[in-house]
Amino acid sequence: MTNERARSGQAIKVLAIAGFALLAVASAAWSGIPYGNDLTQHYQFAATVSEALARGEYYPSLSPEANGGVGDYGFRFYPPLAYYALALAFKIVGSWFWASIVAFFAVFFAGGLGIYLWVRDDFTDSQALIAAALFVFAPYHLNQIYNNFLFAEFAASAVIPFCFLFLHRTAKEPSVRSAAGLALSYGLLIVTHLPSLIFCSIAFAVYGLVVMYRCGTFLKAVPALAAAVGLAIAATSFYWIKLVTELEWLNHADSEYFSNIYGYANNFLLNPNSIANAGTDVLAIWMGDLMLLAMFVVAIPTIVLLVRERERSQPAVAASLAVSGCAVFMASILSKPLWDYIGFLQNIQFPWRWMGVVSAAGAVFASLGIHRATRKASKDPGVLLKAVVAVGALIFTVSAVFITKQSVFISSGDFTNEKVSAMLSDPSRDCWWTVWAKDGFYRLGENKVTAEGRGIRVRRWDTLEKQVGFAPGPEADAVFAVQFYPHWLAFADDRQVETSPTGEGLLKVTVPRNATSVTLRFREPDTVRTAAVVSASAFALIAFALVLSLVRRTFRQRRDEDRNRRRLNE
Repeated sequence: MTNERARSGQAIKVLAIAGFALLAVASAAWSGIPYGNDLTQHYQFAATVSEALARGEYYPSLSPEANGGVGDYGFRFYPPLAYYALALAFKIVGSWFWASIVAFFAVFFAGGLGIYLWVRDDFTDSQALIAAALFVFAPYHLNQIYNNFLFAEFAASAVIPFCFLFLHRTAKEPSVRSAAGLALSYGLLIVTHLPSLIFCSIAFAVYGLVVMYRCGTFLKAVPALAAAVGLAIAATSFYWIKLVTELEWLNHADSEYFSNIYGYANNFLLNPNSIANAGTDVLAIWMGDLMLLAMFVVAIPTIVLLVRERERSQPAVAASLAVSGCAVFMASILSKPLWDYIGFLQNIQFPWRWMGVVSAAGAVFASLGIHRATRKASKDPGVLLKAVVAVGALIFTVSAVFITKQSVFISSGDFTNEKVSAMLSDPSRDCWWTVWAKDGFYRLGENKVTAEGRGIRVRRWDTLEKQVGFAPGPEADAVFAVQFYPHWLAFADDRQVETSPTGEGLLKVTVPRNATSVTLRFREPDTVRTAAVVSASAFALIAFALVLSLVRRTFRQRRDEDRNRRRLNE
């Protein structure tokens, strides 16, 4: 009976988290999809996945319809998980608008559930529920989707709490189950958002070190943590192998995309210049400062509690405090010397992205004080404690409401399936163009093939293979309406010939004299095919470890129940 009551209570709290998620997404469901500079690119990637799945291609090598049909290779490099989730929601509900609302709800719910499970490991269900609410309604968490439409970063916020959850369990008491869970969640983060991966990896290291120090588990936990990270890296090699070997072929590697408004130097929080020029700051960094202030206000009860009681806090509290402090430092102007000399940090572009860590770890840290304060306030006849909690809640709520209300929305009537389908052929962001492409190259794709002095007949024009027939004639340069990429191989009458880029960045093939056909095939290199096998093997190993640990746990529970029954019968 006690177990049934506990399960019932937990189910109610999970439903409460779903309620939080519904409330968080209500503004979008009512007003429309929040607009952001990268909205077109995000939906172009999601629509690319949807179209690829429809034709039986599980992981598209390129976006064939982008740039007016000339193609785009950005999806090879952008972590794909968020777009598979959105495409799957579209397959289920049949509307890109409602698929987006479902995806937003799923992210808010999954993130809140992850926080709840993380806190519940060391504390009460009530405190865990407070932490979940703080995270779901954290101003920066809402800002990710409502103001900037940072869709992939927002999607990562559903994964990050689970990384912390299994990191906490592995560092505190290593087991096959916790290490496998960490491998899976960390792997999912790798294929969701790379900047989040970079700064969260630093945060995970800080968190893990504090927990292992407090629990004295270094010798047992370090091998388990290393194995989990290694498995995650192996499992995601199908994705990152392209990033490592091919990124130099894209404009995104250019320093242009890491300077000026994209540069870290102009995006620090707590910068006196940003505060002094708040009225004319086009980057609105001051909003990030307000979000940070809101998180600090709700953490005050915990800070007061720790100072007053001087108690030895649980590992989760000490570790979340350390992570929150590290994240605030890295987001603020105080850390600029580190950013100046550590190159990989600069790839994050925006130090304020550390607010994602502040939102997660800060929610865990703040929940302790708020839980204790609300319990005392219910018994304390005085008004001071109640006033402190009420003021903190008011500031946090006002910040959250302000974030959602100032968004620019695209209504459901305007955000139609036809609109998203049209995005497929829109020009992609220039950072995803190849280094050979010149501005306006996508306007040259009106004719699929041109070749002076030769008759042409397009026989096949598929995503990964194109076949064109040529009338007999002199040697000629044929220009295909395909953005040049080295993985395209050309065959003239079954004899391989070289490909090269035109001055605008399209693909050119020299057609031999009297050749009757040219076939283009996009062929992935051996490294990519090998990585796919490695990924499948690693994921299979993670799944085996999780299933095995679940079977063993079930067996132990049944054995313990049988023992208890026998004792009662005796």
